Amino acid sequence: EDHERHAVRAALSILQTVEIPCGMGIASGDAVAGTIGSSKRKEYTVIGDTVNTASRVESLCKLFGSSLLIEGSTMNKVRSEI
Repeated sequence: EDHERHAVRAALSILQTVEIPCGMGIASGDAVAGTIGSSKRKEYTVIGDTVNTASRVESLCKLFGSSLLIEGSTMNKVRSEI
């Protein structure tokens, strides 16, 4: 519940803390999270269209000279709180 607001606040907190240039993209929606791999090598990951969207949004940070970009429908949900 209220995950959009938490994600944006976490990103803003990270940006205030780190001293290196970085870019973050935020999108919200359904995703699948879990452990994948074999008994020799396991990895926890998330997959889905939402993850792909966040990745594409993040890749635009350099183009726009921004440290944080938020996908439109997510931004509409949190606009009044930031």
